[in-house]
Amino acid sequence: MGRNINSERKRWFVLIRIDSKKPKSELIKSVARMLDIGELAILKTDTIYGICAKALSEAGVTRLFSAKMRQETKPVGVFVRTFQELKQHCFIDKKYYKFLDTIWPGPITCVLPRLKKSSLKITPTKEQPKTVAVRIPDNKIILSLIRELKAPLIQSSVNVTGQPRMQYSDIIKSYNRFADVMLDSGSEEHDEPSTVISLVSNQVKLLRKGSTSWDDIKTHSDMVHKF
Repeated sequence: MGRNINSERKRWFVLIRIDSKKPKSELIKSVARMLDIGELAILKTDTIYGICAKALSEAGVTRLFSAKMRQETKPVGVFVRTFQELKQHCFIDKKYYKFLDTIWPGPITCVLPRLKKSSLKITPTKEQPKTVAVRIPDNKIILSLIRELKAPLIQSSVNVTGQPRMQYSDIIKSYNRFADVMLDSGSEEHDEPSTVISLVSNQVKLLRKGSTSWDDIKTHSDMVHKF
């Protein structure tokens, strides 16, 4: 009896070399199609490399958490492209508008209250968290993918939860351990992930030190001193 080759599903893993400053539209469209059906991509952000999935895809979110062996109740961050997109999912106090316009696009993540109407999936659980860690990155590849998908991206570092994040030289050798495709645009410009601050209360709070120091944020934005 002959072997039925149709009964065997072969997984393909793709490595794409891409120019981060001038990403080709056909490459962006190809990766967007993969994300749209729940697949995962590794790509360089405006800080370090991360794993991304379509933030409205239940399959993608579930697979990302599985790949990282991440606790289901521990949410991941979100990339959006514009303020208008952000306001579809988060509440932004008007007093923070100028401040956010100063720091974005860039490597600073802000925790904001989540709107009840938001369709973002930042955990695989039915009940979603009441806050969202979000940023508008200074990265043409990510912004192009979001525009093509017409949806935000969830993102997290490339590592098994609890273990050190992987460096570029390691990721490029074993990206298929975590994702279906890697967009290789060279080594990272930063050694640290984004700085995380909270805008949930009436006072800006530093939650995680990262690639942008708190002192630099205060130096470049007079708004910080008012909080």
